[in-house]
Amino acid sequence: MHRSRLDGAARTAGLEGVTPHELRHAAASPAVSRGASVLAMQRMLGHAKPSATLNFYSDLFDDDVAARLDAARTSFPLRTNCVRNRGPWARVS
Repeated sequence: MHRSRLDGAARTAGLEGVTPHELRHAAASPAVSRGASVLAMQRMLGHAKPSATLNFYSDLFDDDVAARLDAARTSFPLRTNCVRNRGPWARVS
């Protein structure tokens, strides 16, 4: 979209001075708050790599990612009686 068209549309909507970056951030924010993953955001925003999405929008993602990962990990206990799971990831019962 050309900046002049954006400026005209923003003025009509009562949002004079809004920037394309602000609109992208405004679209990204509710998506993340509703649980969109980094990969989903990457696709939505057209970034080549997920790292680009995290570089620009990391402030939108929860600080409790580690807690969520721990919760997901503990909800699927590993079988300790299986030889395959006797490595460093096996949990002791």
